[in-house]
Amino acid sequence: MCTCRLIGLNHRAWGVGSKQITIPKSYRCRRRIRDKPLNSKMISFGEVGLSGEIRPVPDGEQRLREAAGHGYTQALIPAANIPRKALDGLQVVPLSHVSHAVEKVF
Repeated sequence: MCTCRLIGLNHRAWGVGSKQITIPKSYRCRRRIRDKPLNSKMISFGEVGLSGEIRPVPDGEQRLREAAGHGYTQALIPAANIPRKALDGLQVVPLSHVSHAVEKVF
């Protein structure tokens, strides 16, 4: 288990295979404070480094294509995972720091 201090909130999360905080975990953490539901048509992926930087993940473009095919309309992803060409119906929001991610969600 690892603890992450995220914009005034201490969050404990269990990592699967490692002690990493992911972007979706940070959204769940912030949602508890704001008590607002997340957009049900939004996806997100990426890893959060110790200083809050958002790191890319493998096969980002393939993940986005699959998400668009399943009807998702917004994707908040690491800036390094931006697809080469736009995907129809999917708004891609590049992120470089976890604070930007939380601002974009809420």
